[in-house]
Amino acid sequence: MKQHTFAILFFLMTTLLHSESLTINERKTDVYFANGVLTEQLKAYSHMKLIRKRVKSSMYDNSSEKMQKDLNFDIAYNSTLGTSEDYYETYLQIDEEKPGFFDDLRSFWGRFVTNGVIDDVEEQIADAKLHEEMVRQVHDADLEVQITNYESSINNGHAIAVISHSQGNLFTNEAYAAVTAGDKNAWRKKYFKAFAVATAATKLLEEKQYNPSIVFDNDPLSRMATYFGFKKTYNPNRYQEQKKDQWGDLNYYDNTNALFHSFKYYMGEPIQYTDGHGDHNVSTNIAKDQILGFIEDSVVKR
Repeated sequence: MKQHTFAILFFLMTTLLHSESLTINERKTDVYFANGVLTEQLKAYSHMKLIRKRVKSSMYDNSSEKMQKDLNFDIAYNSTLGTSEDYYETYLQIDEEKPGFFDDLRSFWGRFVTNGVIDDVEEQIADAKLHEEMVRQVHDADLEVQITNYESSINNGHAIAVISHSQGNLFTNEAYAAVTAGDKNAWRKKYFKAFAVATAATKLLEEKQYNPSIVFDNDPLSRMATYFGFKKTYNPNRYQEQKKDQWGDLNYYDNTNALFHSFKYYMGEPIQYTDGHGDHNVSTNIAKDQILGFIEDSVVKR
């Protein structure tokens, strides 16, 4: 009788312990970094590690042990094939989200990629179309891996928080649509969140949804975001170009600079540039604080 009672107690104890371990597991959040164009995999990992470093410092008193109880970090990587191919892939994705927004590939290239300042637009377009099949194949393979990883996170009881930069937002939107497709998967929407950084997409996960997001007003590579509904945030750091006005006087004019598009800059890291006033080493925490606040809000508290 005593042996029987002990066996029952042992079973109940192991069941409760197992249940508690599952409960802890279900309360974890998987943070993914989704990269933009022209990003090698090692660089994507470095961006993810920067996020992790900032989170550990601001939320967990630099304790990896505390942080690991709540968060896991990984990348949602999309491959780079080169300038023309990466931008062609971006064009195809935007055209899929918002069909007919661009008259053709040339209008996209001249308006948003180069702002009409290079002479070889036609050459770049021809090169991209030459590799269209490869672009589509690589895109599909990258997207499939992301979908699989997101589904695995949710099936393991984890919430998802994606920090998407530039083109990474387009991939995140596609993966979200696949992971939450149909009535049987609609419940997953509750566990899938994203923050759009310097986005190139027309939405944030859902149609006509634009927040949480951050796009600096002098970030030239994300200027299309405002056409789709995203709001720009004033960047206190300005690039000023020296020009003559209509009267021939020398003045300084605000200009955009692709350096303000870099993910590290959005994460508060300093950048260096030279303008009409000289050399500058600048940074801002505006975006970083919002990104870290999003991650903190995404943690499933115990």
